[in-house]
Amino acid sequence: MNYHYTECGLSYIYLEDGYEVENIDGDTYVGIEDVDGLHRVIAKNVTEKKSTLEGQEIRFLRVEMGMSQKHLAEILGVDTQTVARWEKDQTVIPRTSDAVLRTLYLESVDTSSNVSFFLRLLAENEETAAIEQLILKAENHHWSVAI
Repeated sequence: MNYHYTECGLSYIYLEDGYEVENIDGDTYVGIEDVDGLHRVIAKNVTEKKSTLEGQEIRFLRVEMGMSQKHLAEILGVDTQTVARWEKDQTVIPRTSDAVLRTLYLESVDTSSNVSFFLRLLAENEETAAIEQLILKAENHHWSVAI
């Protein structure tokens, strides 16, 4: 019999094997083999699906990245309550935010990417100080920033 794995926060995950059910003193305990690996496979399938992310999937990816709703909201340049509404399926996540969230997750498992740097840069307040002076120096016919 398949195990309905709701502990990950997704309602549609069933395990064919890789789990063990144990009854101890009337309580049922379930042991899952390689939970991290299982969650990576789930996330891979979530990020590759063609339809828009559902609230439970948004929450799953955010939790897998270890992010708070506030942190994700800052990166996406939206209000924290907007992320909460997406996760509760009260509003649909815009396609661009959907794509960015998937990309952020993929970057979190493949650290060779710098996507989050550019997203944070976009989300920063535009009122940050402009460059007042950029002093450059030439050394051996190559330009660099003078410190």
